[in-house]
Amino acid sequence: MKIIRVLMVGLFVGVALLAQTNVQKPPNSLTSAAQRGPITTIFPKITGSDPDCVGTASCGIIEVYGQNFGTTQGARRIFYDGALPKKVSLWKDAVICILPNANPAFWPVHHTFYIDDGAGKKLSNTFDIVYLYKFDGAIPSQGTPGMEIKIFSWGCGAQAGKSLRMGATPMTINFWPGGADWEYFTPIRAVVPNLAPGTYAITMHSGAPQVSKSSTSFKIN
Repeated sequence: MKIIRVLMVGLFVGVALLAQTNVQKPPNSLTSAAQRGPITTIFPKITGSDPDCVGTASCGIIEVYGQNFGTTQGARRIFYDGALPKKVSLWKDAVICILPNANPAFWPVHHTFYIDDGAGKKLSNTFDIVYLYKFDGAIPSQGTPGMEIKIFSWGCGAQAGKSLRMGATPMTINFWPGGADWEYFTPIRAVVPNLAPGTYAITMHSGAPQVSKSSTSFKIN
């Protein structure tokens, strides 16, 4: 009986060892799909845009900001207002510069941008923006109430209900370029209101809302 028990124990141990040697383990460098987790696809995202225009007859580039555009363009395309731009002058991971087919309109016109894969499959969000008017400065930049000053802006167009304010006070407009007359070097001419000495912001409005992206300042002596 003892001999039979010894033989049975030996047989059991041998089978166990044989089973262990037959188990194949994957190399350490390999992991299962569950261990790796889901594969994340990184898509482009457009978050902003800014026109670099110097007049209706001469418009510079439009910059488009965001992330994951890719360090080079490759087959990807960017669409501006539903169409391809005249030229893509720069393509980096966080900024794209395009030359538009036509000068961009400012407030209240909406512009849209999106990126596709080059074959019609949309990759990015559709970014919508209204370009607000910009000021470059007032000449002179300081003076006294009642004097006329020149205010340089981008894309102001016809006056059409737009106005200027110095602080919270409306300014009297002597000349507002627009249409064929408007160019970057043709400023608005307005009168400094009767305000106490100090530095005031000049802003553009359409009714109550402010429609200028930036303000310029004027100092009343």
